[in-house]
Amino acid sequence: MKSAMRKSILFLIISIMLPQLAAADMGMFIHGVQIKLKNGKILNGYITSDEIIDSCNKSADFDNNLGGSEFIFCSKLVRIKSHEYGYGPELFAAKSSVKLIKRVDIKSIKGVCRKWSNKGTNANHSVPELTDYMAQYVTNHKMIAAYEFDHESLPYDDEEYSYSSYTRYYSYNPEYPRKRLMKQRKLINKMSDDVLDKNKLIRFTYATD
Repeated sequence: MKSAMRKSILFLIISIMLPQLAAADMGMFIHGVQIKLKNGKILNGYITSDEIIDSCNKSADFDNNLGGSEFIFCSKLVRIKSHEYGYGPELFAAKSSVKLIKRVDIKSIKGVCRKWSNKGTNANHSVPELTDYMAQYVTNHKMIAAYEFDHESLPYDDEEYSYSSYTRYYSYNPEYPRKRLMKQRKLINKMSDDVLDKNKLIRFTYATD
């Protein structure tokens, strides 16, 4: 009897905690919005926030629910399907579409149900950026290889790498299979955006803390 009671209490505690744990694990959320600025300009796109606001069900009150003095806004998102490589789906923003919007410059924020509304991001702070060239390229081409690098990939006497930081590499170039991404990681890390574009490569670093 006592054993059954303990199990019931444990189940109740876990049931209460699970929604909180799930929400904490999901990080930032992407919200479709229309922003009216005080200068009369209208922006249509997305912002990221740790608030879960369901604009697709018309229950969003963005003006009151979204905290902070500024927002990262982007008008163009691109999805890279990398689940076959073990990394899960990712959403990226085309670099030229990203803007920092200050709340004092905003007249109103309206929730709009867009394609990627209410999706969680893998990075904790914002959507990773792509060059405009690669944002266009990935929509029409298949990924060749992917590789993720973190502190566990390093020998102990090699170099320091933060326990919460990761660098991810995507190749859309047959000349850069996974083995080459791994072998030439340091060389790829030194490439400028122009060189990465030329080689059809994507590199970005993110943190889980």
